[in-house]
Amino acid sequence: MNSAPSVREKTAHHADEHCAASASERLDVVIISWQGQYENAAHIAHALSEDPELRVLVIYSNAAEAPETGAGEWIQVPNAYFFGWKFRHALDCVREGAPAMIIIQADARAADWAGLLARCSERFKAMPGLGLWTPRISYTPWSPQRVDIAPIAGTDLMHVAQTDGIVLGLARPVVERLRRLDYGANNLGWGIDSVAIAFSFSHGLMVVRDDSGQVRHPKCRGYDRRLALAQWQQFLLQMTEAEKCIYAFMCRFTEDRRPTWRQRFKGLRRKLRARLGGWPLGQRASRVHDLKPLSAAPRARQRLPE
Repeated sequence: MNSAPSVREKTAHHADEHCAASASERLDVVIISWQGQYENAAHIAHALSEDPELRVLVIYSNAAEAPETGAGEWIQVPNAYFFGWKFRHALDCVREGAPAMIIIQADARAADWAGLLARCSERFKAMPGLGLWTPRISYTPWSPQRVDIAPIAGTDLMHVAQTDGIVLGLARPVVERLRRLDYGANNLGWGIDSVAIAFSFSHGLMVVRDDSGQVRHPKCRGYDRRLALAQWQQFLLQMTEAEKCIYAFMCRFTEDRRPTWRQRFKGLRRKLRARLGGWPLGQRASRVHDLKPLSAAPRARQRLPE
């Protein structure tokens, strides 16, 4: 006849259950690193590795194909891998039971990485309907004027129509959706966040920017923008019809309403004629120096690929 479990056995059983539950609640943080970013990646990983609620991974590459180590789990991929293929590899490394996946680009800077990720973790715990989370990014084409929808009362959170992939938190349902995509032709990785946002909105999940945290990012890119755009257009063809519909609304909402270069030129010409009293431009060219120079032309409007 089997005897009842002892107090020690019950205590050990409950401890095992608690450990399993705690492990399943940990967020998986993936730092994306590449040639020249080792020190930055190691710094971020060290800052986050002591938090028991985070599992830290670094997906890295370098020109010498040399091993790199640091705090957390370091996973090497070929140097030919850019963000898209590294993200695909990260999806394979993230636990299926993780409540969320956090992506951090190694060239990002934050004054307090541990505090930033602690707030991210709190947001996902307190908001079951949260799909995507991002902090405020210092340099991104997605300015608040273009993407802000509405604030969440009593918080530092803002509903937004678009994010950037610099630092991005993805809830488990969103990660599961992204696992089903083909990244073979999208090595540069444009459009991943767009699909994630379209999926979130089409399934009633929130997309928010957390203005309580600030991340700095350099104003540069080390790849061909035209190639990235071509890969992005092909990648978006994998969206469902519902996601394509949402994405069309996203494009309309975030459209850059600044005047185009042609519109700026016509406006300048009108101002010049007005200042010269209607005289032909060639007869009063000496007044041109009184006018302000044109600013840089805005980025092209994004369109849904056909």
